[in-house]
Amino acid sequence: MRDNSFASPARHGLTLIEVVAGIALLATLLVSTLAAFRAHAAQVRTAKDRLAAIQIADELLAAWMNAGTLPSIGESEHLPDTKGWKWRIARPEPTRELRRLGALAVRFEILDSAEPNPTVLTAVELLVPAGGGP
Repeated sequence: MRDNSFASPARHGLTLIEVVAGIALLATLLVSTLAAFRAHAAQVRTAKDRLAAIQIADELLAAWMNAGTLPSIGESEHLPDTKGWKWRIARPEPTRELRRLGALAVRFEILDSAEPNPTVLTAVELLVPAGGGP
């Protein structure tokens, strides 16, 4: 009869390969979770900025409409209490239909001018009479 005392003993722990594989799996999971969180945080920040810009645009347009006037085309101004935002009045390309109606389009924009390439946060196009517009 053979002595099997040196044959495979009962397994009590994990091998080094199993530990390394587990750590690699956890690291991959952690990195992907952090990347998703970062992307989500950026989307939330952009959405909040756009909502704030829409509210500011609504307030400015309401004040101008109540006063019965709009700023002139090409006019712009920095907005106080914002992160470097400004509003501007621009004129999009006129179309044949607008000329036929005797109207002109005016584009009111709120931009994030703090960035190297200013980003339009919100924009509203208004129709005004061609002779009496801004």
